Amino acid sequence: ARFYLSNGALDIEWDAPTDGSVSALAIINNTIYIGGSFYNVQSQPHQGIAKLSATATGAAILDSWDAQLNTNQINSITKSDSENAIYIGGSFTSAKGSPRSKLAKFSISDGSLSPWNPRSGSNAVAISTANGELFTSGSFYDADVSSLRTSIAQISTTTGRPTSWAVTFNTSGQVYAMTKVGGYLYLGGTFYTINGVSAKALAKIQIS
Repeated sequence: ARFYLSNGALDIEWDAPTDGSVSALAIINNTIYIGGSFYNVQSQPHQGIAKLSATATGAAILDSWDAQLNTNQINSITKSDSENAIYIGGSFTSAKGSPRSKLAKFSISDGSLSPWNPRSGSNAVAISTANGELFTSGSFYDADVSSLRTSIAQISTTTGRPTSWAVTFNTSGQVYAMTKVGGYLYLGGTFYTINGVSAKALAKIQIS
């Protein structure tokens, strides 16, 4: 749904019905990317993610772009802060016919899949870019045996491997939301300690 900021009224012309829930939104220029647990948008097949017009007036126009995911669950979408690209996170294991484990990058210009291919050990719940790198959260991140990360990891947008940046949460701590402001990353979730310091459900972490 879309609402007018001036008076809070619903814009009845802009409509993009799906056959499931929407859990992620990202607006880039005059385009809105939607992600969630749907199979169809405006009665057209788009599994997990779709691209729509977000112009000031008129109906929502569905774009033909298709990420060709093998699952209909997308949890997060974010624009790169240093590239003309979007990142998506969810439960998929392939995109456009190529193996992709829970994370993928697409060109904004032509919608093509990037060769970037990290290996996540769990579904990506929340993602955010900062300082040219990607932060992702989940129940755990295991890029390889020597690079275990718990709850959150910083991934190189060049190599797809975890960087040396790491924080430690309590055993059952999870991160469900994150956003970057300045040189800090704000986190929300079910954790109560970070690096052994009390931080109940909300935290602010210096990125570099």
